[in-house]
Amino acid sequence: MSPVMVWSLPDELFYSSIIRDFMRSGMSVENYNKKVFLSRKSKANPLYTVQLGRLANLYKKDVDEVFLSGTILPYFMIFGNHEYRVKIHDSFSESRNVKRLLNLTNFINNEEDCLKFCSYCYQEDRVEFGVPYWHRSHQYPGMVACGKHECLLISTRVDQDQRGLHFSLPRPGVNGAEASIDEVNISRVVDYLISRFVEGDGLNVNRSLREMLFKSGYLSLSGSTRRKVLLRDLLAFSGGFPNVSSGLLPSSEIDYKYVSGIVSPALPQHPFKKFFLLSFLLGDVEKLKESLSTLVEESVVSSGYSCEDGGLERSPLPDKVHAHNQALMRKHQSRIINAIKSNPGAKRQDIREACCAAYYYLYNNDRKWFEENMPRKIKARCNGKVDWGERDLELSVVVEGYLSGARRLVSLNELDKAVSGRRWLTRYRHRMPICFSLYLEWLVNVSA
Repeated sequence: MSPVMVWSLPDELFYSSIIRDFMRSGMSVENYNKKVFLSRKSKANPLYTVQLGRLANLYKKDVDEVFLSGTILPYFMIFGNHEYRVKIHDSFSESRNVKRLLNLTNFINNEEDCLKFCSYCYQEDRVEFGVPYWHRSHQYPGMVACGKHECLLISTRVDQDQRGLHFSLPRPGVNGAEASIDEVNISRVVDYLISRFVEGDGLNVNRSLREMLFKSGYLSLSGSTRRKVLLRDLLAFSGGFPNVSSGLLPSSEIDYKYVSGIVSPALPQHPFKKFFLLSFLLGDVEKLKESLSTLVEESVVSSGYSCEDGGLERSPLPDKVHAHNQALMRKHQSRIINAIKSNPGAKRQDIREACCAAYYYLYNNDRKWFEENMPRKIKARCNGKVDWGERDLELSVVVEGYLSGARRLVSLNELDKAVSGRRWLTRYRHRMPICFSLYLEWLVNVSA
């Protein structure tokens, strides 16, 4: 019997659809694995199912629809640029080390693979559809609450060594405990943002995050993060997440790596951490809906950053910040010009000593103006013609005086440091025969 999947349930994980088809087929686990996954001992991961292209064709589904609406991959893609999203799409369409691509191997605080369900959704699904199923929105790593019923999710660990455990739907049990309001709000924020991302409306979450940080006073005009203040407030906010893994939350008031990792594009971060920051800045999904047009459509990033590389990269500064930087630039330029006018024969070193801050600010931020207006560089001139005979004769007086007062054995290296400090008696001793002969004569007398 060929796999046939003629319908999908709302918010259903693609792997859940495979399970329903398996239950309909009446085949054994080994035979179904052989038919679908091409191996009787398949250990496909329900959350990170690979070969989506082949599976979508097998079940007569559109691969892009399966990718965006049937997997948890948008949870990772929403913070990435176009190139990163294409890599994820290609990797899952084929069969590669997808966990490494998603940086899951770099997350020390990454939770174990587990399937989660809401006990109230379980009851509603049985009444409305006749069968419970795994909801895609319940499977996002780090999320612990059902945004619809405001209760904690029940987890079922995925053991890769036990074949057949994957082929099960949610099982009835005790109802989930009540979740905190913050845990419910972050689930709703994630669901809403991912739904907008799947619809393809050009949502730029990284840019919005930076914009909101600036408007909330956590970024300076220069784009620097006020880490101490932000970390303090995030630590207080984390108290509303008692059921979330502690590794996904700031640990202390000196956990500055947590804040730096969220705003830095070079450091891979668990998606929950950025959603945590977004939830902290917005509060709930209703406020997000109210401000979404501003967050998505505004192209200006107040701190001078965008998300070109999957993080927060430099972009054109807004008028207010640009005007501030230009005023500061003119102030330092004026100081340099006045220093040059007051001392026309000054060298660059003299200007640097007179106005050090202006010197280095213009050197780092306006190198063109710096080179055009600063005094020209003066190359040091070295006199390569040294009269070693005269130097040997002058230094011999110093050597003789030093050795006459020595009360112990003195090495040639020690003598050189004492009388010249320039390695004349060691490296160039062949050019200073008088000094060297004095040392040898003194050495013989002392040894005798």
